[in-house]
Order: sequence, then C-alpha cells, then structure tokens
Amino acid sequence: MSEQQVAEWLAASSPAGRLSPKLLSVYQVLQMQPAFASYASAGEVAERAGVNVATVTRCAQSLGFTGWPHLQAGLRDAFLSSRLADRTDVADSPVHSALDRDIHNLQLAAQQVDPEQVTGFVDAIAAARRTVVLGFGTHAAVGHVLATLGANRGIDMVMVDQGGVRLANALASLTADDCLVAISFWQYYRDTTTAIELAREAGASICVLTDSASSPAAKLSDHTLVVPTEGVSFFPSMTAALSVVYGVLSDLVARHPERSENVGHRAAELLSRLNLLDRG
Repeated sequence: MSEQQVAEWLAASSPAGRLSPKLLSVYQVLQMQPAFASYASAGEVAERAGVNVATVTRCAQSLGFTGWPHLQAGLRDAFLSSRLADRTDVADSPVHSALDRDIHNLQLAAQQVDPEQVTGFVDAIAAARRTVVLGFGTHAAVGHVLATLGANRGIDMVMVDQGGVRLANALASLTADDCLVAISFWQYYRDTTTAIELAREAGASICVLTDSASSPAAKLSDHTLVVPTEGVSFFPSMTAALSVVYGVLSDLVARHPERSENVGHRAAELLSRLNLLDRG
C-alpha cells in the first residue's frame, strides 16, 4: 500500500540515531500525510508540523538530502509510484479514491496507534466523574459519536460543538474529578486550545485525539492518540479517528458490562415509549 511503501522509503533514508522531537514532528507529517507533503511548500510543512522552516530543512538534511526541494522530489516520486502500483486493477473514480485512501489510513492507524496510549486515554475517561467531549466543525462528527454512544451505555458524557456561552457553561463545572476529550485535526481551532487550557486550570484530565503529536492540542494533553486524516481532494478523512473512537467505547463498555447493558436496555425502552423510532 502507498503509505507503507512511502514509510519504507523514508525509513531507508533515516539516520541510525533517533530524531529530535522537532525533527520527528516533520518526519511524522511526511509519513502520515504523503500526498500533502509531496506538493506543499517547506513553510506549509513547517506549519503543519508546528516547527519553523529551518527545522524542515534540517530534517531533510538529516535524511541525507540537500534540502526540502531534494527530499520532496524523492517523496513525490515514491508516493506517485506507489499510487500507480496500487490502482492498476481498480476503477479510477472519486469514490474509489476516497475508499482507497481510507483503507490506507486504517492500515496506518493500526500500525501506529500506541496500545499504551489507548489504555491511558480510556483510563482517564473511565475514572472521570463526567467527561466533556469537545469538537468544532467536521471534528464534531467524531465527538458526537463518542459522546452519544458513551451516554447510551451509561458513561456520563456531554458533547460541546459550539463556542461562546455554551462552551463557557460546559467548562465552568469541570473539576479535578472530570475529563476533557478534545478532537482536534488540521486546521486547528483556537477555541479548542483555549478550552484545554481552561480545563487544565480546573485540574481536569485532558485527552486529545489529533492528527499530529505536535498539534497545539497535543502539546497540552495528558493522553494523546494520533491518527491519519489525509483524504482526497480538499477534505480530511475522519474514518481512522472514528475507528479509534469505536475501540475506545468498546473498552469502556467492557469495564462495566452490567451497567452498560442496563442503561442500553433502558435507553431502548425510552426510545420506544417516546415514540421516536420509525418502524415503517
């Protein structure tokens, strides 16, 4: 698959020693977002990685290239060659391209999501009195799945997808017994970062689901899960993030199976009594 082949190409160029944290941030952008990196300027890559342009240049040089243009040319060749190899027997269409991209993202997430980080992420939610899930724009789609299904199984979760007064009210009651889960992908919203800072002041645990270990939200979190979100055209993909959320929910439910079953049955009963279901 293309990401795996690009990752292998990058690994072949990697130095024997470990990269510094800033160089690693650039490396992760190249590895997890090869389509973007194949055509982005050094400044755009730097912004995505949360570093400066000089760091992008140093990363290229540490991988054995003269600079960013030299590295990008090789990255582009590796990425395009792998894409052509992948699609020799598949009808080329926007839908198939999107499906193909999500398959790659899921495979990459399966390889790179750290089980220990997942455990810490789930532990924080499980230990919390209440969990506020935060996400704006398309990021909210992932948050709504987590909060809605979590509440359906007896986990005290509330979703916040608006700033202003609604956000202030949600944050006002947070204490050290609570947890904030922030969903934050490129482009990163200032309200998300501000909310995390305020929740930290209150002593709440901070869990972040993001697309880069160097994202503004990740830098403030206690527990971070990083997933690929590169999509086709101009649109990021939430598929890998949703898969991780389903896994987190499954872990939470497994910790309190009786409570989850009882609340789930009660929720189903209420849906019926409130006449909310269309039974045809």
